[in-house]
Amino acid sequence: RRLNDGLRALARSLNLDFLFIDTHPGLSKETFLSMAIAHMVILVLRPDKQDYQGTAVTLDVTRQLRVRNVSLVVNKVHRGLDFTELRSKVEQTYGVPVA
Repeated sequence: RRLNDGLRALARSLNLDFLFIDTHPGLSKETFLSMAIAHMVILVLRPDKQDYQGTAVTLDVTRQLRVRNVSLVVNKVHRGLDFTELRSKVEQTYGVPVA
C-alpha cells in the first residue's frame, strides 16, 4: 500500500503522464508489487530458451493479478532472424502483443 501511495503521490507532484518502474529479471516481492499496481506491464523478452520459460511464468502471474494491459518487447534479436515471423510466433505463443 505504501509503494502504491508513494508512486501515485510522485506522479501527481511531478505531473507525470508515465512512470516506468524497471525491476530486475525474475519474480520477487518488488516485482509482484509493481505488477499489481501497474496500469500496464511491458516485459522484455530475449529470444532464448530460458527467457521464453521465464516470460511464460511472469505472464501467468500478470494474468493472476488481472493486469489488463500487457505487452512484450523482444530484445537482442539476432540479425539473421526474420523479425516479422518471430513477432508473429511470440504473439501466438503468449497471447499478448509485441510492442
